[in-house]
Amino acid sequence: MTGVETEKVAFGFFTRKGKYVECLLSVSKKLDVEGEVTGVFCFLQTASPELQQALHIQRLSEQTALKRLKALTYMKRQIRNPLCGIVFSRKLLENTELGIEQKQLLHTGT
Repeated sequence: MTGVETEKVAFGFFTRKGKYVECLLSVSKKLDVEGEVTGVFCFLQTASPELQQALHIQRLSEQTALKRLKALTYMKRQIRNPLCGIVFSRKLLENTELGIEQKQLLHTGT
């Protein structure tokens, strides 16, 4: 076997007892002397229980972070629209003739 390229893919399956097992499937090409692919060599590697727990916690953390990001994006969009309207109105008012007190209020609002 002289295959140089190895492809690794996350792989999961359920055992006969119904437990979900995550593992890493490594696949290497089996080449003959002329470089022709004559087969493949597959290696299934399972993680230790500690590593599986760490991966589970990492996945939960990633899901939580994604939910927070979506919530913040929604809040940003909801805040931006009214603020854009306020900024637009302020810019319109700057081009009009205002009294001293009105200009001071506009400046304070800015």
